[in-house]
Amino acid sequence: MRHCGIVLAVAIAMALLLHPAPSSLAAEGSSDRLILYFRLVPPDASPERYFCAIASEVTSFNDSSNPRSGVMTDVGMRYGITEIYRAKLLSRTTSQLQPSSPADGAYVLTIDPLFTVCARSYAMKSYRGKPAVGYVDLRDGKSYDFVLRGTRTFDVYAVEVAGGNALEDIWNEWKKSH
Repeated sequence: MRHCGIVLAVAIAMALLLHPAPSSLAAEGSSDRLILYFRLVPPDASPERYFCAIASEVTSFNDSSNPRSGVMTDVGMRYGITEIYRAKLLSRTTSQLQPSSPADGAYVLTIDPLFTVCARSYAMKSYRGKPAVGYVDLRDGKSYDFVLRGTRTFDVYAVEVAGGNALEDIWNEWKKSH
């Protein structure tokens, strides 16, 4: 009986390692999401570029006089947000199953837990002899390369972005209710 318990514990641990908890994009329920944009310089690369965080809802702001001071969402706090767009999840795949975008569109590439980008198109490639993803940024239309570290497979979500920058609207709604 003890042997069965150990086997079960190992099986559960392996399942969790091989199938990690879904990101906010993959959460069950509503397919409505928010794409929160911010800029930073990735490690060992330049120039500064747009990255994004994905959330289902904004729960608060760090400072009621400045929406960019910090945005608290259902998945945590993000600082330096410059824009928020509403999006609808259309489909999910991986970079292994779909190594390049089938057509121009809107794709969220969850390269790793820290680096998520929104791309118009993307393709797996080699950059200076290392595995990388080349992409055209959805926000600024520029081409970038991102060298992959650790895992070489990442989640790819096709999304439909609706409307313009909703940061001010979301911030004003939050101020009225608080």
